[in-house]
Amino acid sequence: MVAFDCTSGKVVWEAPSVGQETMYVNPILVDDKGIKLIVTITAGYIIGVSPADGKLVWKYDYENANPNPTGDRLHCNTPLYRDGYVLAANGYGQVGVRIKLNPDASTPTTDWKNPDINPHIGGMILLGNYVYSSTHDSNSKGRWICVDWTTGKTMWMTLWNNKGPIISADGMIYMMEEKSGNVALVRPDSQKLDIVSSFRVTKGEGPYWAHPVIDKGRLFIRHGSYLAVYSIK
Repeated sequence: MVAFDCTSGKVVWEAPSVGQETMYVNPILVDDKGIKLIVTITAGYIIGVSPADGKLVWKYDYENANPNPTGDRLHCNTPLYRDGYVLAANGYGQVGVRIKLNPDASTPTTDWKNPDINPHIGGMILLGNYVYSSTHDSNSKGRWICVDWTTGKTMWMTLWNNKGPIISADGMIYMMEEKSGNVALVRPDSQKLDIVSSFRVTKGEGPYWAHPVIDKGRLFIRHGSYLAVYSIK
């Protein structure tokens, strides 16, 4: 991990290597009871780094949280944070893990594990007390899932076209399945997948892997070289 000065572009600090391959995970900045950390995932660890100087504060053995560690999985999804807990979940047969950050900045402890929540590349969202995401049943197939944030219990898993990216805005969920470009507006519900309405993006090429973006009442969707903007106010 490297920090740069936004004005000059100069390197401010470089975190020490943990001897791991890099992954595709965006880091997040968390503030746990006044302790600020940059949290991200390497090939085998979830790590916490000091944003002040790049010091490695802790590393959690993410790979060995799995019942059958392999050391060759991919990590693509940004972890979630709330109230002292971090949730990491990725596809390729990995188990979803929620860890508890410790006030003395020691290595986090495992709070719960759930093999059902294993999004491929679509990410996950936390609304109220529930995590919404998709599953990686295979590279070409997946379902949608809701998990209790506190207990890790799977509330439901439902097939709707295919897996894909998920985001939220104004208390609602937006899902896009990666195979055919169907987009759904979803009402959060811990008992079922409650689709309000849907439409399909037909232009562009390739799988629908790009994450949608919502800004000022507009929904941005990219499919290959095609970009569409929808008014959703």
